[in-house]
Parts: sequence; structure tokens; C-alpha cells
Amino acid sequence: MSANTICIIDDDKIYQSLTKKILLKLVPDIQILQFLDGSDALEYFKECLASKENLPSVVLLDINMPYMDGWDFLSNLETISIDFTKVNIHVVSSSIALQDMEKAKSNAHIISYITKPVKPEILKNIMEYVV
Repeated sequence: MSANTICIIDDDKIYQSLTKKILLKLVPDIQILQFLDGSDALEYFKECLASKENLPSVVLLDINMPYMDGWDFLSNLETISIDFTKVNIHVVSSSIALQDMEKAKSNAHIISYITKPVKPEILKNIMEYVV
């Protein structure tokens, strides 16, 4: 993967599809990885580290998912020694719970907390990390 790769980790296929369309309009040559849960994404990250491939430069992470939620994904990600200065993580959630927002704010690895639906201008701002 190259530095112009974005990773969407979300169990909502409709959100993933819409977000992908918007991202491709903003940056047509971007590579988009899609995972329906945190465990599959974590395995991908581990494989990248083992093969010394570049990790995605941006991760759009849902926190409410089955199997492995976003918080568990982040906890596990911290144990595999990735360089968080090269991976910008944005929590994208339908949760408006203050507890979730505060938890995200207190995590040094999370760049921002975005509530769904995500506006195209917010994605455009995030894409500045990619290109």
C-alpha cells in the first residue's frame, strides 16, 4: 500500500459504499481498504507490519461494531507497535454519547471524532492527510 491509502472500518455497508464514492470523487487515485469489523482490520495491519508494507495513512473507524469494536481495535493496535505519527485515526460514529466523545478525546492516537452522517467537506479536510 502507498501513503495515499485510506481504511474504512465499519460494519455498515451502506455507509462504506457512500463514503467510498465521496472519497473517490475527491481523490480519484486513492486506494480504499474496507473492513466490516476491527478484527479483520487488525489482521491486515499485522500483515502489513510483518511484510514491512506501508500502513494506510488515514483510518475512518466506527466504534460500535460486532466481533471487535473500535475501542478494542485501538487497544490491540497499540500493542503491535505501529507508528501513529503516520496513521491518522478518525472515529466516525453514529453515537452522540458524551462518554464516547470524551474517550476519543482522551486517546492521543485519535485525530477527531466525527458523527454520522459525514459531510463531504469533512472528508475533504481529512483527505489533506492523504495527498
